[in-house]
Amino acid sequence: MDPHDVEFPDPSEIAPHAIAFARMMFAHAAFEREIRSLVGAINPKKPGFGERAENQWTASESGTGKIIILFRHHRGGGLPQIVQIKDVLNEAIDPCRDRNFPND
Repeated sequence: MDPHDVEFPDPSEIAPHAIAFARMMFAHAAFEREIRSLVGAINPKKPGFGERAENQWTASESGTGKIIILFRHHRGGGLPQIVQIKDVLNEAIDPCRDRNFPND
């Protein structure tokens, strides 16, 4: 098939993919909302801290590092959940990147 050829799928094949895509986008938005809520809860002295654009870091090791630094600064380094949170955030990096940059 020539790369410039356009193939139109059968309409019955579109709906399941569109629904799956919408579910994935809503799930990702919910995940991001929970991260903003977590960041806001770490620093309760500044209401809305996690909702501010400057405090919404990318899904990356540096973004995870900023959240862990925030934890240690505001909550101390002795929380056993810090390692679990760091692992969950790092595990989310690749799926977030895949969502933002789909393979061609």
